[in-house]
Amino acid sequence: MAIYLAGFYDKKSLENSREYGLFFESLVYHHLRILANLFKPKANIYHYRTIGGQEVDFIIEYGNKLVAVEVKMADKVKYDDLKNIRIFIEEYPETIAGLIIYTGSELKYMDKKIMAVPISNIL
Repeated sequence: MAIYLAGFYDKKSLENSREYGLFFESLVYHHLRILANLFKPKANIYHYRTIGGQEVDFIIEYGNKLVAVEVKMADKVKYDDLKNIRIFIEEYPETIAGLIIYTGSELKYMDKKIMAVPISNIL
């Protein structure tokens, strides 16, 4: 609905827009929010950004456990995409996992504590 109200009436115009990745990130956020609300007690979701500009899209906090989540509008995940999650894990060693949610189809381990997860696995 929001995409339609934003003026994108067909798939091609949406895919060619600069907002395409933002809509994808919003879709992931809403699914994470639903998941967080199912936990008892509820989990919290934050955004992480350093003074130097490194950021992680979402941090899920449940008790003293953290999960870092990056969202990538890409069919393949590169090792460079792990950089900000690695920085976060170094600063917060209590992080139990880092996830990169992307548009590809392969579920794969990328690094210690970091997995690439296709969006189809969480929808």
